[in-house]
Amino acid sequence: MSDRVLLLLPATSYRDVAFVEAADALGVDLEFGCDVPRAMSHHGRPTHAVSFDDPQESCARLSASLKTSGCGPFDAVVAADEQSAVLAAHIGMDAVLCRRPYHSVHGVEAAQDKVLMRASLRAAGLSQPDHMVVRPGDAPPSEQRFSFPCVVKPAMLSGSQGVIRADDVDERIGVIERVRRIQKSADKAHANALAFGNILVERFVDGPEIVVEGMATMTATGELSFDCFAIFDKPDPLRGPYFEESLYVTPSRHPVELQEAAVRLTTDVARTLGLTNGPLHAEIRLSDQGPVMIEVAARSIGGLCSRVFTGLFGSLEQRILSRMLGRDDEWTTASAQAAGVMMIPLPRSGVLVSVDGVEAARALRGVDGIVIAAQPGDALRAQPEGNRYVGFIFASGSSAMDVERALREAHAFLTIRLKPLLAIA
Repeated sequence: MSDRVLLLLPATSYRDVAFVEAADALGVDLEFGCDVPRAMSHHGRPTHAVSFDDPQESCARLSASLKTSGCGPFDAVVAADEQSAVLAAHIGMDAVLCRRPYHSVHGVEAAQDKVLMRASLRAAGLSQPDHMVVRPGDAPPSEQRFSFPCVVKPAMLSGSQGVIRADDVDERIGVIERVRRIQKSADKAHANALAFGNILVERFVDGPEIVVEGMATMTATGELSFDCFAIFDKPDPLRGPYFEESLYVTPSRHPVELQEAAVRLTTDVARTLGLTNGPLHAEIRLSDQGPVMIEVAARSIGGLCSRVFTGLFGSLEQRILSRMLGRDDEWTTASAQAAGVMMIPLPRSGVLVSVDGVEAARALRGVDGIVIAAQPGDALRAQPEGNRYVGFIFASGSSAMDVERALREAHAFLTIRLKPLLAIA
């Protein structure tokens, strides 16, 4: 009898096709848990209606569905993104629903709520920026608790939305007010959370930024094992005033001892928060004093970016499903030594007319593919107000330098044509 896995994802997710292909390759029976079930109907697989805002009600509904169908618990549950991770944690702790655990509820909630994460890491004495919290109704602080520059960020938004640097007290006051406006207008996936309106003010940590990507697993002896799939460099200097991500390139070109220290920090953070069974995505600054944890997410790399792993070891989704099922599968030999992705930045806010030059960019050496995710007519807002990318460029090669060069050359071929937002009635 095949293993059954419940994949939780919102109707807007990009990840459904990749997980379906991975499940088919592994011989896994994949079922969906979705907030809009009809959005997954074209896959022809069992789909359960869930609410990511109400995990208890969703668990009760799933329990009733399994009882009615006569099926036993799922063999594993996987969250495709942060929005669905809390529900996955609740399902994973219910033996009626699932045979294997997911990350702990506290761990997932702390990964989503940066204020809770900061408090947990402070109590454990782990490396993170100095910070303070501005809560709804608080006046912007006029005192200086730590040196400038600082970074102001919403506690519960993602994709660098609302993340802005301030260089002095007066600028910080204005930035906090701007972040509050962004929170009010944002797509509030967690708007019902009590902490949604909180704002973090953090000391700016100078130094290059990296991403540690992998999976945490709690062993039979109660030890946390972290399997690092890749360390990505972000070659562009992220110094503000905004922090839009663009390039991810692996393998890292930083000293091996720094990379190892970053993996150890990620493992310690996962253990502290209770992120013990599932994918992890950690963003770390390499300061003069060593790695500093900026944030950690209880999910794998976002959007379509998982395709960056194809040339390295195959399907990231296949590896996630396999690990969540406790399998020790053999992986294909890497066909590329280095790989990278560019999240195509939006030059300014506007209504997308077209993206020109795509075919010429695709033909460049080292470029594996270009996906334009935004559609003509989409209203797009540049960061820090927005959190969408125009699309993705993928490249692979014999070295990280070659990959970075291919991504930059491909991007130079693209022309993003926009109309002003006000031009649309």
